[in-house]
Amino acid sequence: MNFKQWLEGTVNLKHIGNWDKDAPKRGWNHADIHLTTSPDRVERIHRFFKNCPFDFDITLVRDKKAHSFREIGVVTSKWIKENLNLDYKPNPMAINIVFTNNLGDQKVPFTPWIMAHRFGHAVRFEKDWQYFTKELDKTYRDILRMYYDYDYNPWKKGHHEFDTHDLQILKNLSINLGTMKSAKIGTLRNHYEFPYELLAQYISKGSIHLNDFPKEIIKKKQFVYGRPNHSTLKYNSEYPDEVYKNQIEEEIQNNIYHVLRKNVGKTFVM
Repeated sequence: MNFKQWLEGTVNLKHIGNWDKDAPKRGWNHADIHLTTSPDRVERIHRFFKNCPFDFDITLVRDKKAHSFREIGVVTSKWIKENLNLDYKPNPMAINIVFTNNLGDQKVPFTPWIMAHRFGHAVRFEKDWQYFTKELDKTYRDILRMYYDYDYNPWKKGHHEFDTHDLQILKNLSINLGTMKSAKIGTLRNHYEFPYELLAQYISKGSIHLNDFPKEIIKKKQFVYGRPNHSTLKYNSEYPDEVYKNQIEEEIQNNIYHVLRKNVGKTFVM
């Protein structure tokens, strides 16, 4: 197998397989190949991860056998040998990620941000990640209750399920709070994706930054004679939102830090 390696800063980036532009794509398209092999793009990858307090060892595999494996999660070197036919030795001092493709429901370019976002999907069953998302759910509910006089009960059907209006509110609250690109341009699919975007922000910035609480949150989009007449939740509180917002940012940072710390030395296949 052809092998290329760049070593710099907090990222050890490796390419395994045939990464020539005319070789079979194996789950990667032309844009992905350019984004991960062009020298200037490789430099961007290193810059993206340099603010994270943890090291990453990232391996990109372009192989006929490997590209059929997606979002496997934590694996051992033995699993990689048996399933990918690779002699793999993880870095015990880094978070090890093996990407086998860039396939998904929504095909997006394989940027450093997407690498970090997809890593979130790899750890979503880890205890520390589940604790983080549960705490974030509590924060959503506290914000809506304290600042918008709105409460919801996701257990009202006997199991954890949001109704349509609640999902719309939580999505729009996420979009308003988020300072990352997906929130700014409104492409965040739902509030379930927001934790992964927060993880990507923390990895790239080393910190979390939220917008101020919005003056209103769209509850239901509706139009009268073609003009917007949306049903909204109005900001209605005397609580100091700046202090609380800063507290939320710190809590998110701490929770993501613990997620990353607990996964140093582990290997994830995506």
